[in-house]
Amino acid sequence: MARVSEKSQPATNYHWGGVADSAISDKMRVKIRVLEQDARNVQNGKALIRTASGGANDIVEELRHLKELALNSCNDHNTDIDRGILQKEFDARKAHIDNIARDTNFNGIPLLDGRWKRVIKGGEVIEGERLVSQTTTRNVVTTPGETTTETSADTKTIPAVTESKIISQTTATSATEVTPSVTVSDPVTNTSTTSETYTETNTTTLSSDRVTNELTETINGNTRTVVENATVTSKKVTSTSDVEKKTTTDTTKVTTTDVAVEYIKETKPTEPTIIKKGTTSITEDGVYEFAPNFTGTLNVHAANVQLQGPEGVTLKDVYITHSKPCDLYIKNLNIYNTKNQSTIDFHYSGTSTLHLVGTNNIETHTYPSNTTRAIIKAGGSSIMGTTKGVLNIVGGGSLNLELYERGQGAKIGSNAGNTCGDINIGQNVSISIVKTMSGSAGAGIGSGGDAGSGMFGACGNITIGTNAKIYIDMGGDITSYGTAGTAVGSGDSLEYFSDRGCKDIIIYSGANIEVKTGAGAGIGTSCYASECNDIIIYSDAQIKTSSGTGAGIGGGRNIFFRANRVGDITVYSYSNGDVVATSQQGENIGKGYDPRNDGVIGSVNLLDEYNHTEGGILDLSEMELPVIEYESWETTTTVTEETTTEKSIDETRSTTNEYFEETENIITTSVYEHYKEETPDKSGKPLIIHTGTKANINKPIYIEDMRLNALGVKDTKINTKEKAQESLAIIDAAIDYALDQATTLGAYYSGLEFTESNLTSAHENTVSSESVIRDADMAKEMTEFTKNNVIMQASQAMLSQANKNASSVLNLLQ
Repeated sequence: MARVSEKSQPATNYHWGGVADSAISDKMRVKIRVLEQDARNVQNGKALIRTASGGANDIVEELRHLKELALNSCNDHNTDIDRGILQKEFDARKAHIDNIARDTNFNGIPLLDGRWKRVIKGGEVIEGERLVSQTTTRNVVTTPGETTTETSADTKTIPAVTESKIISQTTATSATEVTPSVTVSDPVTNTSTTSETYTETNTTTLSSDRVTNELTETINGNTRTVVENATVTSKKVTSTSDVEKKTTTDTTKVTTTDVAVEYIKETKPTEPTIIKKGTTSITEDGVYEFAPNFTGTLNVHAANVQLQGPEGVTLKDVYITHSKPCDLYIKNLNIYNTKNQSTIDFHYSGTSTLHLVGTNNIETHTYPSNTTRAIIKAGGSSIMGTTKGVLNIVGGGSLNLELYERGQGAKIGSNAGNTCGDINIGQNVSISIVKTMSGSAGAGIGSGGDAGSGMFGACGNITIGTNAKIYIDMGGDITSYGTAGTAVGSGDSLEYFSDRGCKDIIIYSGANIEVKTGAGAGIGTSCYASECNDIIIYSDAQIKTSSGTGAGIGGGRNIFFRANRVGDITVYSYSNGDVVATSQQGENIGKGYDPRNDGVIGSVNLLDEYNHTEGGILDLSEMELPVIEYESWETTTTVTEETTTEKSIDETRSTTNEYFEETENIITTSVYEHYKEETPDKSGKPLIIHTGTKANINKPIYIEDMRLNALGVKDTKINTKEKAQESLAIIDAAIDYALDQATTLGAYYSGLEFTESNLTSAHENTVSSESVIRDADMAKEMTEFTKNNVIMQASQAMLSQANKNASSVLNLLQ
């Protein structure tokens, strides 16, 4: 049974360097983005401070005008009327200062109104009175009253509770009608009585009255003492009850057996038909299962057939042929074959569809002979004939081919020297082809190779649908010339024929393909005189190809006979890196190894244009087994136990009530103290400019209040000489305050410029370090490549010199 090893699984992630290098590089990329954001934060912070600084400078300028007006008013050449006019301008400029402080903002955030100042001054005086101590003295006097006794009896009946539970339930099916029945057993009643005696004691306040007898107040300096003398009179009763309770429980159980009958008309699927050993053909549609010992060739002559393998069994030397239009389903087939014969052979000239259901494994072992037959053969005949059947492979299952052979036929496609029509790999199909030895002229998917006597394989278009997963390893060392076939495309040829090779190869978006081969291209033509038309790979297809002397995508190796011919190659979204094509001696995308330079190839179009095109047949259906209809009677026998519980409670209560009066004298002494205290200064709230890669790296920005009250000039006047002289000192202090704030803002700005410079340097250094780590692997590979080239050129020079010396010796002998 074929097994898919880890190496045969399609690779979807390609790593460079070590895991540690990758982790360090990714961490550095995070830091680079953070440093870029920090730089933007600092730039915005500088813009904010420039805005605040501009407003502060405008206020300084207005204060200078106020000082000029005050100095003018101090001179006696002004009359009172003149000073009144000066006072109006003075008031207007003060109002302008308040407007500047109120309207200066950044992104809607006011900056100069004092909300971001460093210290909020306290100084408010708070007066009050607080309780220092409190002492309470209690004196309780109890006076007994009358005593009474009362007796009461009560009977309670609790509603009956019925519980029902199923003891057993059985179901049976009968082909004959059954009469329903019900059986009830005799009820069984059980009576039980329990007794309980206990005492309850409870004290209840009937009434309570509080009277304040005296309230005195004494003031001693800063202390006030209040004494309250009060009396509380309460009437209470203590009730003591002796209780006797009897509970009687009656339990009745009834058992019921109920037989219910239901008429049933059902359908159910039939079992698969077993294909016994010795069977040679199937002529009717249906679902079939191979017997574990089946061997030989099975000819399918029906249009819709599902073949499934016996679970856990590998069939040996089983071959399936189909000679008419069909939908062939294979499900969980495990086959091991040893003959030079196609495992599944469609030789009808029309369209055949192979549906993959579950996991299907085909293993062939034909070495040392050259296998000329395709493993999965599309309909077709000799290349000189006209029979060219189309093969569709669809379904949500998988097909795994493991081959030990020197194959001339395609693995999926035409035989060696035969032709077939289009090969369409549908959506969601999973195919793995692994050859475990070198030597192959046929393609992995496509046409067969050279069959001798001038007969060469060919096929039509090859399409691989969306979300299809293809893995092909053509076997052996990829530098081996013996592995001449391509993984996807045309087979190997030795002579020119006009219809050899394959037509277009189209790979749709979402396909995932990984292939490895030797002298043939990964995708395109095989070695020697092989042909294919255009190759188109749409965006979002994941492609990885490796070839020895053939191209990764394009032509195979060209050294003998006629050269390979390839049409145009078009790859969309090439820069995304989804298509990785490599060749050791040929071009990655283009020609294979071609020392004579006679290979023919059209244009190679590696486009950045995005062209997402989904295609391929989407068919995930499975064949259904035929169903049969039958009648029966289903009887359900249920045994139920029903329990009814009924309770009655008899209670006798004897209660003694003792009444009494309680008098409580309460003296409460409270001492109060009068206090005065001043509110303290507290820290203000700064603006935060975040400047670092951690949560706590930031710069707090404090901006003092620039309004008239904070400047101290709100109430200044210059309408008289005396008031103008008084205002001068106040304005000078305000100018010093405003200049100090403008200087502080400048210092903040300079600090942010220094921080921005540091962030720019850190960003450049981190980008440089990350680039070195990312590029380390490429540098290593280029060094190795250069070394190998030098060694190869040196060896060629030595060989040339040796040949020249041998010719000189022969000339002497002549």
